[in-house]
Amino acid sequence: MTVKMPLITGWNFLNFDWRYLVNRARKLTKTVNNQTMIIDPKISSHTRRLRTLFGTDYEVPMHRMVFDYMQLYEVADTSIKVKESSSLDFVSSKLVGVEKIKYNGSLQKLYEDDFETFMYYNAVDSALVQKIHQSKNYISIIFAISSLSQIKVTDVVSQMNNALASLAITEGVLRGRFREMQNVVLFKDENFSSQSAKGIAGGYVMDPVQGMNLWVACYDFASLYPTTMDQFFIAPETFVGVQGEDKAYCFNGNKRTKIDKTIHVVCNNGCVFKKELTPTLKMIKDVYADRKKNKKIMMQKKEELNKVLHEIQKLEATI
Repeated sequence: MTVKMPLITGWNFLNFDWRYLVNRARKLTKTVNNQTMIIDPKISSHTRRLRTLFGTDYEVPMHRMVFDYMQLYEVADTSIKVKESSSLDFVSSKLVGVEKIKYNGSLQKLYEDDFETFMYYNAVDSALVQKIHQSKNYISIIFAISSLSQIKVTDVVSQMNNALASLAITEGVLRGRFREMQNVVLFKDENFSSQSAKGIAGGYVMDPVQGMNLWVACYDFASLYPTTMDQFFIAPETFVGVQGEDKAYCFNGNKRTKIDKTIHVVCNNGCVFKKELTPTLKMIKDVYADRKKNKKIMMQKKEELNKVLHEIQKLEATI
């Protein structure tokens, strides 16, 4: 009998259940024709191959989806304003109004003392994950991102949870823009690895001043980074170089370029960019415009919903 199981999921599944199953399979043995053999976890794949999710150490089957529904909730949910916990008990109680089965002692003790309740506990956990899926359907968001960026569905979640790996989603979206505007070919640097990228310096964060302070203010700028990139033409393909001490030339490796304020922008940190509408900047403009349009629609629908709820309250009061 062949069981078709194209998708495997659960709650905290990759980090616990799936990792346990893979390691357990490698430690167990079976006897075939009087020969002792290790149970190879690669049999979980149609192709008898495992692959490592980009940016993680999770080994998953090739051509079979294995993902963690808890990760989908963490990256896609907007209904729970204060996420006190990512536990199934907390999330299911908030989203579907049902909590996990409670028991005393450890799960191992429950297994040994009351196997029927142990099985019921696990069955309810599976049902709760299914109810959360039916209620919110987070996987549709992941499918949409996969279709937009043209990357594997199984890679989307791992990349959304990894700051370095999330670049693959952006690169996927940009490929189409590059083809439309400039026939630029993107290639993978085989010498690059996520380990080597850990040494790349990011933004500078000042040490906080300890103690009580007067007149503390917090400023929240709307879409600060994309707006700044659009204003100063900041993009990988517009980068010319870093301004030299004489401020008349900028340098990019061995290449020297004379700075022309009519076609160049010089930022405060000395980086020089060319004034040119490139695929990256065009994408930022389009995405920002779509965001403003959809946010306006969202606010309008929210007002309409509030009006309907108000009418329902009036009817209930009348009844």
